[in-house]
Parts: sequence; structure tokens; C-alpha cells
Amino acid sequence: MVRFQRSRKCRRHNKEAALRFASQAAALANRIVPEAHFSVFSGRFDSVDRIYWVADLEGLVALETTLEKIESDRRWKKFMAGAPKDLFVDGSAEESVLELAS
Repeated sequence: MVRFQRSRKCRRHNKEAALRFASQAAALANRIVPEAHFSVFSGRFDSVDRIYWVADLEGLVALETTLEKIESDRRWKKFMAGAPKDLFVDGSAEESVLELAS
């Protein structure tokens, strides 16, 4: 199993709107690829301004297939094209792929 995690830092005073957007993005991703089960988390303590999208998948092939399906979907492209431009700090995106230790 692998865990995919993508995060972005939200701009000051935009956390509520950023969480709404993140939840809508996760819901759409889950409609496109239901088995992905994307969830949204918000940071605490030192990462209070960071929003996380997380999904657990069977392996790297499943991750690659999932991201390709989402990013090529016309609904996703339309959603992202209409995304508010002032929610997140430019250049703050981070991605991690974690593997379950056996």
C-alpha cells in the first residue's frame, strides 16, 4: 500500500474557503476514481495554514493510474480552470508518496 499526500499552504485569512475548495476537489476526485478515497486534512500546530489531500492506494501503479484518470478528466479540468486564484500561496505545493512498512 502507498499513501499519496499533496499539500498547499493557504493564504492568510482564506483557510475556510481553501478547505471548502479542497473538499470539493476531493469529492470530484472520488467521483472520477471512487476506489481512491481522497480525504482532506488541515494542519495543526506548526502547519496550521496547510491543507492536505490524502489517498491510500494499492501500489505505485494504482497511484499513477489514479492521477492520470483525474488529471485527464474533463470535469476536473473545468473545475481547476474555475478555481479561485487567491486561496493558496504560489510555490507552496508539496507531494509525498509513502510506503507502508512491513
